[in-house]
Amino acid sequence: MKKNISIYTLFLLLILSVGSKAQDATNSSSINKANEAYNNLNYADAIPLYNTYLKKNSTDADAYAKLGDCYKLTLDFENAKEAYANATLNKVTSADYVLKYAEMLHATGNYDKALAQYQNYLVLNENGNQIVSNQIKVLENIDNYASDKNRFSLQNLDFNSAQYDFSPVLYKDGLIYTSSKGGSGAIKNTSAWTGISFFNMYFVEGSNLNFKDKSSVFFSDKNTKLHDGVIAFLPNQEQFYYTRNNYYDGKVKTAKNLKPTQNMYLANVDGSEETPFEFNSDDYNVGQPTLSSDGNTMYFVSDMPGGFGGKDIYVTTKEDGKWSTPKNLGNKINTAGDEMFPFLYKDDKSFYFSSDGLGGLGGLDVFRTTIENGSVATVRNMKSPINSAYDDFGIYYGNARNIGYLSSNRSGGKGLDDIYAFKDAGIYYEGLIVDADTKQPICNSTVQLLLDNESINNYTTDCNGDFVFDVTASGNYCFNATAQGYYPNTKTCRNIEDMTAGETIYDTIYMNKVKPVSVSVQAINSETKQAIPNAKVEVNSSCEKKIELQTNSKGEVCFEVKCDCDYSIALSAKDYTANQINYSPKNDCESLKSCGEKNGKVLSVNLQPVKKETIKVEDIFDNISDDGYIELKGIYYDLNKWNIRPESEVELNKLLTFLNGNPDAIVEIASHTDSRGSSKYNQTLSQKRAQSVVEWLMAHNISKDRLYPKGYGETKLKNKCADGVTCTEAEHQLNRRTEFKVISVDNVIESKP
Repeated sequence: MKKNISIYTLFLLLILSVGSKAQDATNSSSINKANEAYNNLNYADAIPLYNTYLKKNSTDADAYAKLGDCYKLTLDFENAKEAYANATLNKVTSADYVLKYAEMLHATGNYDKALAQYQNYLVLNENGNQIVSNQIKVLENIDNYASDKNRFSLQNLDFNSAQYDFSPVLYKDGLIYTSSKGGSGAIKNTSAWTGISFFNMYFVEGSNLNFKDKSSVFFSDKNTKLHDGVIAFLPNQEQFYYTRNNYYDGKVKTAKNLKPTQNMYLANVDGSEETPFEFNSDDYNVGQPTLSSDGNTMYFVSDMPGGFGGKDIYVTTKEDGKWSTPKNLGNKINTAGDEMFPFLYKDDKSFYFSSDGLGGLGGLDVFRTTIENGSVATVRNMKSPINSAYDDFGIYYGNARNIGYLSSNRSGGKGLDDIYAFKDAGIYYEGLIVDADTKQPICNSTVQLLLDNESINNYTTDCNGDFVFDVTASGNYCFNATAQGYYPNTKTCRNIEDMTAGETIYDTIYMNKVKPVSVSVQAINSETKQAIPNAKVEVNSSCEKKIELQTNSKGEVCFEVKCDCDYSIALSAKDYTANQINYSPKNDCESLKSCGEKNGKVLSVNLQPVKKETIKVEDIFDNISDDGYIELKGIYYDLNKWNIRPESEVELNKLLTFLNGNPDAIVEIASHTDSRGSSKYNQTLSQKRAQSVVEWLMAHNISKDRLYPKGYGETKLKNKCADGVTCTEAEHQLNRRTEFKVISVDNVIESKP
């Protein structure tokens, strides 16, 4: 059966009872003996005692729960899971038992069942639990925690033993790691908690993915008979900080709870000198150091008072040769669970660690972030295959960013914990989506990643506004970023053909907030270039109602527009020929201003002054009929409608020009229909259509007294297409027309009376 490293981590919590002997389960099967072993932390001894007791007392939920604790703390998670399951069956109302059962289901990869039990726990525990909430969030989105399957490749290294091998560190022409495979000399003791040898440090020759299969003891502190391991070298490679039991003069120093503590020491490689870390304590653990490239910043793990719970990661800096008071890294990294095994890359900002409280695939998961100027960026789970349902920790990168090392007790290994080398064939493409004005992150924005203009992935941000994509192919990448209340951004692109595997790209995407935007229209005399005040402006659009405006003393008027609309803007003024322009704000909407803001967009429209001499009909129209009517060609209406369509305004502008040039002219506006439909309906429809032309002219400053609308219905057909006669659509179209006739004017029509 596969054993897992404890979720609380052996290296910091092993209770070391040197030379202890297991109790004989056959000599006592009473619950008192089992509880005595349990209370004395002799968990391996307690297991057979509880099993013997439970054969005859199978309804004792507390005994099952303690048996589960024993299995868990001796790293047998499968049996722990079964014991906790029995505890919940016998006492289903215990939130504590349900939580322990959920944790073991999670740690053994039973994700669906673990999710159900975590949710059950929150029902039973009204006070909630942030760690459980984090785990639920991951399990509800478990498919998102698998990296590109082609990105990472893992390799179990040859020197791994059947015991615990973990926390690798590159050193000169090889690698140093911590192991329980058994030492030499005085280091032969075992733990009563687990029955395994104590940890020591070993060295193995090799590099990158290739190491020898044999290792040797690297450093054996003559003062300790217990655990050593997890080291960090100073830049000179001659000194290092390491973690070991708080042990002096043959005595184990213990905290008030009688648990031995782990402390940190500075040692020379040759073993000639050893100095305790300034902030060691008999009352709490200190260890697992990692150093900056200059050796003046240290991150380490401790459960000192004042943390967030469990073990937290702290930072200290060297000032005048002394380490400063440690500072907790805060709640972006630390939780009520355990955060351990920190690693700072040589760039002094890329930061890695393991946690069981941030939510993951099970046990300890590896996380990554950046720390610059004391500020912690978004913390990201490194996903599968770096993480698994088991404990994954002790990550370390060497000189090549695409090759690293990892400790894990995942299935398929050689021992209880193994060291894996991994190769990274991909690149992290990270970014932040922010408001262009405030520079603050935008919640729930959506980022679409495109490779050579083809969409390959999507990401929805939380309120941190950040995103990350695993990129494995070279090429030209672009983003389509959208967010509610913002204009889309499609302008961020990057070619990554020259990037090295394992690196991280970072881009910030700025988005402009959607706000009321406008344009101004200015009426201009086409000859003098002077502004025309009091000009009438009629705005029609594809998505809004018609609006009528008037220019101010500067000949301008401002109105709001929508970016997805198309606009038709008609201007008219007394003594000027009307003019019309079309405008679409789609291409420059982000640059538009609100009315009243400086540097807004102004659309200048030229109006031609009307010549004072009389404008004759023949100057504009060449289709005067024998009865004096002039058809306005191109006047169209929708089926059964009578409102003027924008494309009809070109012909109406000709009539407007004539009327402006002849201020005394009075005209009849005549409208006709075809014979289809009842004569009464056609009469009403034609009258409405004639009236709509009159209203359009009145809107362009033509007096109502000069306009007479007349609907003729189907009474003046131009061809044979009367009721009952079969005609083509084209023949019917000849009868659907709008005309005008000058009925009172002097000297404007020469060729017709």
